[in-house]
Amino acid sequence: MINSETYKFYLQDLCAVLKEDAALAYLHRNESEMDQGIVYGYHHALTIIKNQFEVFGIDAKDLKMNDFNPDDLLYDNFTYPLSDSVIELDKRGREIVRKPVK
Repeated sequence: MINSETYKFYLQDLCAVLKEDAALAYLHRNESEMDQGIVYGYHHALTIIKNQFEVFGIDAKDLKMNDFNPDDLLYDNFTYPLSDSVIELDKRGREIVRKPVK
């Protein structure tokens, strides 16, 4: 049987990956309707996750989701600092390059 700490770390990592991927998708949101739809998909999934925290009595802070509001993905001033990397656009301004923070 897997202990509860393993589940907690799994959920922390899953939430971190989803937040980062949502932030990356947000950068491409104006390239096509499909890209905008991807952002809406992340919004929907992350909203469900945060709502389920309340249902199950989980503190969002325990899973490091207290710093993220999925509704912000719907506005033009969305920003989300990535803790382990910096997002930059390549020279063509299209592809995202992840660089580790030094």
